[in-house]
Amino acid sequence: MKPEAVKEKVAPPLTDSASLPRPVPAPGPSHVVFFPAPKRSFYAVKGKRFSSLVFAMGMIVVLSPVLLMTFVAVAIDQKSLRLTIYTQERVGWNRKHFWIYKFRSMVATAESNGPQFSNGKSDARITKLGRFIRKFRLDELPQLFNVLKGDMAMIGPRPERPVFHEKIEVSLPSFSRRLEVKPGITGLAQVSNGYVGSDIKGHQAKLEADLRYIRDLSVWTDLKIAAKTVGCVVRGEGI
Repeated sequence: MKPEAVKEKVAPPLTDSASLPRPVPAPGPSHVVFFPAPKRSFYAVKGKRFSSLVFAMGMIVVLSPVLLMTFVAVAIDQKSLRLTIYTQERVGWNRKHFWIYKFRSMVATAESNGPQFSNGKSDARITKLGRFIRKFRLDELPQLFNVLKGDMAMIGPRPERPVFHEKIEVSLPSFSRRLEVKPGITGLAQVSNGYVGSDIKGHQAKLEADLRYIRDLSVWTDLKIAAKTVGCVVRGEGI
């Protein structure tokens, strides 16, 4: 017997902001909730990696003055060359952990009390310069080198930190389905929902957007997300 058509909703509506019930089993003898499988088209298997490499290399060349100016500005702001580039462990494709690169936008002691979600615009740990580079997503530019390394794609689900991924997965058991494709610098969830912080409702919406992306992965889908990302950057909608 063939499984039912893929359902876009991964869980019933929330009753509160602290937890999510497990997905309701699909009707029928299988009692399984079905989700979209990653596309196996030529673009998904080969073309996406090639296009990510080409775009990443092109952006590094074109934006090299911006990369250099941001590097110098952050180094002055942090009073340290060593603290300019921030590395952080993330969970990537097939649960492989990797180190993501970012320009530091918070004070060096931001996590002296342990890992914690950012509160977005109200987060007091973000420096004045950090607010500017986050607003225009300049802090994400070093991830172009993650793309060259093969840890990331230009477009895909945003990777979470291991400790946060585990916490979210408790409330959203299907959250790991996002790991079936390479994470991206930008993605459908980012241009659709923006920053969600620790809000589990936001992570549910993020998951649903990422599953739609996995289902609809194509050249056209990536081009639309890229265009929307440019719009978000120009309007300064990041944080």
